[in-house]
Amino acid sequence: MPKRILIAEDEWLIAEDLRILVEQLGHTVVGIAASGEEAIDKTKQFDPDLLIMDVRMPGALDGIEAATEIQQHRKTPVPVIFLTGMAGLPRSAITFPHLFISKPFEPEKLADCILQLS
Repeated sequence: MPKRILIAEDEWLIAEDLRILVEQLGHTVVGIAASGEEAIDKTKQFDPDLLIMDVRMPGALDGIEAATEIQQHRKTPVPVIFLTGMAGLPRSAITFPHLFISKPFEPEKLADCILQLS
């Protein structure tokens, strides 16, 4: 089933690559956020089915903090796929359900993660 996905990625080229890939997989990108704060605002505005969130984001909130804030204001949790260049981030467990993709990632890995969280 097609998902409505919000991408939170501060690197424009990566965000655009993600948008293209998500749309090629048959899903809709409801917005792109360049900071944790913007991701929170756009989640409230668009109510996505899934978040693809970079762990390292500019501003006061990183991706994990933003995802945690988002979950606290929802009746049901929104699944999160975290993009990271770092290994093992145990504090992300509070944003369940979630998966990690290490950068750089293969398109097949993103497709598998979206399917797992469907």
